[in-house]
Parts: sequence; C-alpha cells; structure tokens
Amino acid sequence: MAAAAAPTQLEAELYYLIARFLQSGPCKKSAQVLVEELEEHQVSGARAGPGRPG
Repeated sequence: MAAAAAPTQLEAELYYLIARFLQSGPCKKSAQVLVEELEEHQVSGARAGPGRPG
C-alpha cells in the first residue's frame, strides 16, 4: 500500500483541533492515541496540548 500524501497545513490544524476537542471531553485516551499517531507521522499541527510538553 502506498504512503499517504503529507497533510496540508489546514488538515494538520484540523487534526490538532480534533485532538484538543477530544482532550476536553470523555475521550482522553482517543486524544492521546491521535496525538501519538500525529507525532509518529510528523504532522506539524500536532502541538503540545494540556498536560503535554512543548
């Protein structure tokens, strides 16, 4: 399977906002997994959030 194209800046920001949204609700584990995957794939929108160094 071919690697996915790098996300645009807009997509990276959207991923970041989704992670922040998940962190603020009952889905904190999902947020953590999303942030870890974004970091793994070096998506630039994966910034430090609450409780994360940065």
